[in-house]
Amino acid sequence: MNYLEHEKTVKYVDGLLAHSQDWQWMIDEIEGCFEIKEVHSWKQYLGEYGPMRTVFEYFVKILQVCDKNWIFSKKEFEEIWEIAKFYIGSISANECKDKVSNIQCKLFFFCVWITKLENTMVSNEKKYLYDIRLLTQKNFFELIKCDSLLESESELLNYAKTIPIADIDISIKNLQDNLEQVEYPCDTKFLDQYRKEILNYNSFSFQSLNDKPCQTWQELYLLDMLRTSFRKRKIQPIYESGNESVPDISMWSEEILDAIKRYFNHIVADFVIESISYIKFNVEPSKEVKMLHCGLLLKAIESGEEMYKIFTSSSYCILSYLFQDKLMKEYNKEDNYIKLLKKIQEWKEPTWLIKMKDDGYPISKEQKRMIANFYDDKYKQIDNVLAIHELLNYLKDKVATRTITTEYLKKVHEKFKKYTEENSVDVAAVYYQYMLFLIDINQSNPNIDKRVVQKEMLYIQREWQEKTYSRLCENMQKISYEQNFESEQLEKYSEIALTNPIFFAQNCTPTSEKALLQIMQDTSENVLIHLCRGMILSPIYPVERDKVVYERHEIDGRLLEYIKNLKHKKGYTLLNQLDDEVLVGCIHNRYKTKTLSSVSLFVKEEKLYNIVKTETPMELLPYSDKLTLAILTQLFPVLEIKIRELVTLFGIFPFKKNMEQFMQYNDPSSLLRELLEMIWGEQQSFENVPDLIYVYNIMYNSNSCNVRNECIHGRAYLSGGDLKFAFVATLFAIHMVAFRIKTIKDNVSDIIVLDEE
Repeated sequence: MNYLEHEKTVKYVDGLLAHSQDWQWMIDEIEGCFEIKEVHSWKQYLGEYGPMRTVFEYFVKILQVCDKNWIFSKKEFEEIWEIAKFYIGSISANECKDKVSNIQCKLFFFCVWITKLENTMVSNEKKYLYDIRLLTQKNFFELIKCDSLLESESELLNYAKTIPIADIDISIKNLQDNLEQVEYPCDTKFLDQYRKEILNYNSFSFQSLNDKPCQTWQELYLLDMLRTSFRKRKIQPIYESGNESVPDISMWSEEILDAIKRYFNHIVADFVIESISYIKFNVEPSKEVKMLHCGLLLKAIESGEEMYKIFTSSSYCILSYLFQDKLMKEYNKEDNYIKLLKKIQEWKEPTWLIKMKDDGYPISKEQKRMIANFYDDKYKQIDNVLAIHELLNYLKDKVATRTITTEYLKKVHEKFKKYTEENSVDVAAVYYQYMLFLIDINQSNPNIDKRVVQKEMLYIQREWQEKTYSRLCENMQKISYEQNFESEQLEKYSEIALTNPIFFAQNCTPTSEKALLQIMQDTSENVLIHLCRGMILSPIYPVERDKVVYERHEIDGRLLEYIKNLKHKKGYTLLNQLDDEVLVGCIHNRYKTKTLSSVSLFVKEEKLYNIVKTETPMELLPYSDKLTLAILTQLFPVLEIKIRELVTLFGIFPFKKNMEQFMQYNDPSSLLRELLEMIWGEQQSFENVPDLIYVYNIMYNSNSCNVRNECIHGRAYLSGGDLKFAFVATLFAIHMVAFRIKTIKDNVSDIIVLDEE
């Protein structure tokens, strides 16, 4: 209750963007999903107005694109619609008064009326949809101009008298005091009430305190600051989405923080304000505040608090930033500072010391020696490994790779052999991490003969390929489904693909905004699988699932850029938010599966082969139902020749442009990248060239199928179903490029051609 399902929200936003004029469905949906409760007091209203505000926001946005009238089955929703019309200026305040009779709606109108008057003041830079702070916060006149409200004061107060609810006089008194600029001084009892929560080693820890009613805005802001935390030198609000946050940390300007500090003029408040000011604006805290942090952290340590709580506390974070900024040097004689350093320099646990050192805390020479010894002996932890998950964690720790000896590498080898004989789900991950472990040793460890390391690399790769891969596959649960197609359907589909290979490319590697957004939406609806790392069991070696490498993959970088922009524009349609890199990985995965299914549905391989044969000046082998590597690999130079011909039509020089490799052909993937970059520069998308995206990804991109390179280097597509897939996929790549060349020549008159003399 009191929210719309994701699908309805998406339909609503799409309607706004399209300036739809049909909103009766939305009215019906809102009346079915939201409940507007009766209220009998101002206090009750403050706890119940949320659904009204949400509905009001929906209505205001609808009215901004459509001013039609709708049929309402519930009076209170019709009255909120009228209030929305008043807010956007379609009807006057007097007209709205006459149309609103429910007590809760009258209260809501009263608040919206005040908000609208606030918004008319040019000096009030931020415009609000709904703002009741003049009714709930004393001294709020200091933050906004109230001239327009003064002009309507008597009218507002007279209307308030017509609302028969309890304790409305409290809100009216606050309104009058703000309009008359009655200043309320600091109440020292407030700081006493919250002293324990404020002067705490972890005061900034998303604390949610029970606010007493009708506090000043200064008190509310101070308590809001305790509803945050610190992360990576930034203030982390309790909730954040886009440009909105709770609390609204954007309101905490340097001027506002200074005003709150002057208002309280007390060290307890300074502790909060100066800490926030340091994180947000890098303003150095006072000596008193620094020493308070030292004393509070010391007290927590001495009381025996758990170390993970100490290391994640706000005082620990603040002090670590101060040490890193070298802002603690002058306090060597301060009691709290000296006691804190003495206490932490008693510690001997290496992991604590490493954490402290990394966070900038000063540690003793003896502690530095302990850390060095710990690093030196880290590789010996293999002696304590008693399970496969412990082995996996050991291999992930790159510290050991720098100092491990040949003797202990042999122990790792034995543990690896022992635990990878299991049928655990971690076996593939252990293989993957062990190879990374060995690569790191090969690059950074001077103690071990590189020949020993490479011998071990060869051993584990061979073990995987010859034994482990098939064993794990046999033990995996197989999930399959069957779908039947009429032969006539397959014939028709295949004929269309032959006639228009662009159609085939669109099925395999969709590039339109609509298609890519659909993949993103599907991914966001199945988010759990992407919250943890997965492995793909390849016959050669296991690899990370959906991992995309962007170095020297400029086209995938462009895809990432496109996804970021699309997410910014259409992110509301995603049920859950995922990292852009995850979405790109899922798009590549979808490219692979869609290409595999499209190829499997194609039944005219011989006809396609003969078409390619007629388009090729080279002599090709005769078609045979019994596929061999030869019939596939002969197609690779054909494709390269076609790509060179295509890029030449766009003015791209197909040779390498340097003296050392004078007039050597550039590789086809580089030529395709150059062409696709040219297209991106013109269109900021690849929507019109799904065929080129198909050829690049399926044939040459190591983040995708990479058919040509995987096959030519003997890694994949060598036999069976894989060979057939590669054969048909390559034929279509040639056919697509040839089709593109023909289309250009038939329709473009300004193709670059050098005149012969």
